[in-house]
Amino acid sequence: MLQYFCVSDVHSYFSILQKTLDDNGFDINNPDHVLVVCGDLFDRGDESSALYEFVRSLPDERFIYIRGNHEDLLIDCFDQIQDCEIISPHHISNGTVKTIMDLSGVSEKDYIQFVYDPYSLIRGNALDKIPKIINYINKKCVNYVEIGDFIFVHGWIPFAKEELHTGKIKYTLLPNWRDCNWNRARWENGMDAWHHGIKLEGRTIVCGHWHCSWGWSHIRQERQEFPQKNKTNWLDSFEVFADDGIIALDACTAYSGKINCIVLEVE
Repeated sequence: MLQYFCVSDVHSYFSILQKTLDDNGFDINNPDHVLVVCGDLFDRGDESSALYEFVRSLPDERFIYIRGNHEDLLIDCFDQIQDCEIISPHHISNGTVKTIMDLSGVSEKDYIQFVYDPYSLIRGNALDKIPKIINYINKKCVNYVEIGDFIFVHGWIPFAKEELHTGKIKYTLLPNWRDCNWNRARWENGMDAWHHGIKLEGRTIVCGHWHCSWGWSHIRQERQEFPQKNKTNWLDSFEVFADDGIIALDACTAYSGKINCIVLEVE
């Protein structure tokens, strides 16, 4: 029986991912162990190159890679570099430029130069190395995967939102969600959508993108959304948020220093 080791929003924190997988018993040499990443593999952390080499070392059939919004951001950022455009500030604040420079083998000193001078010679490193990585992402990534009763996504499945005259938002499940445009769905707060009735009967959607502490705070009203670090039980806010029809994984690793992992056995 296959075991699926499911994580999300690794954000280039490779060392934390390694420890998490080791703690959960993932064996890179076990043909029955499959890694599932629900998007946002890169950005924010400093270990993009090591992380990329790791996932590339996995047999293709043992690595399921869901496209996240940060995969879209990486491609958009590289397009700006390629076209010699001014890099959007959100690519700097999200760490996307840093990811591209890390994957290009550019030093921290040169990275700082590149941010302020995108026409520098450093651009050549990116043009040489990043296209094949983007090609890998485009070939490997999927919008969703269905395994047994589980559906793996990044933000949520596509659905409709309509602002009513009362100011409230109407949420509507789309019967043809599989065939819809997923660009917006990758940015959605899955816990919020689930809370407003966007569910699939008899199925469990496994998602990332939005920090689990949001659900513990805004839906359960049991824990703080961003508790002060190192307070007693502060990490409890970033535990997996699970209920009927949903498993949310994003531990906000840049803040919490942890990555959530669930292990599912599916015949």
